[in-house]
Amino acid sequence: MHRTTRIALISLVLTGVSADASRSQTVPQVVEGMYAAAERQAAGVEDYTLTQVVMGTETFSYFEKELIDGHPVFRMQMSDGAGFSLSLAGEDYGLGDVFVYGPRLIEHGRYAGTEQLGNFNVHVLAVDDAATLEIVPPTQAGDAAFTAKSLRLYVDTTLMMPRRIVLVGDAATAAGPAELTIQIDLQSFLPIESLWVPFKTTLQVAGGTIDITVAEVLINAGRPQA
Repeated sequence: MHRTTRIALISLVLTGVSADASRSQTVPQVVEGMYAAAERQAAGVEDYTLTQVVMGTETFSYFEKELIDGHPVFRMQMSDGAGFSLSLAGEDYGLGDVFVYGPRLIEHGRYAGTEQLGNFNVHVLAVDDAATLEIVPPTQAGDAAFTAKSLRLYVDTTLMMPRRIVLVGDAATAAGPAELTIQIDLQSFLPIESLWVPFKTTLQVAGGTIDITVAEVLINAGRPQA
């Protein structure tokens, strides 16, 4: 099964989020803070191309802006290469996917307090029945089918961007369902024009670790040549 590399573009946000967002204590407040960050970063962006390196293989994904219920959402239009994919809204979404999954997160999520994650304070949002979010976990050809049962989303209290995503669910095996945890850590954020890009993403699954690094980000460069 062919999938393009699209690792957690829900994490791209602007700085300058208000202090009110950092004091949020409810799921709707945290999600609204993420909405505001996504709106700000998308304001001057019509398209972007993300080139990443996964296990020594370089792959690119090209996204264009579209409006969903009046909000800017970027949908993948072109890609080459196979890799991992994660967006809580579905595999074809990049920046702005929070506008797609956010309403379901507000409906089904619960606020689980704040934690210290490395040098950062994070809000913790939990969903005990992750099927309600219609999550598409990171997979590649040959992977066992995975059904998410729970989600924990760790959102930076200052920048209002996810720094960690943890999915717990069942993987299909010959002996029947086996519990599996998938953890995605978004690290080394740097600003590229209006975007804050996680230049390193670490995926941990079944005791193994895979690092994904960003090689290049092109903003408003238009559709790449096929």
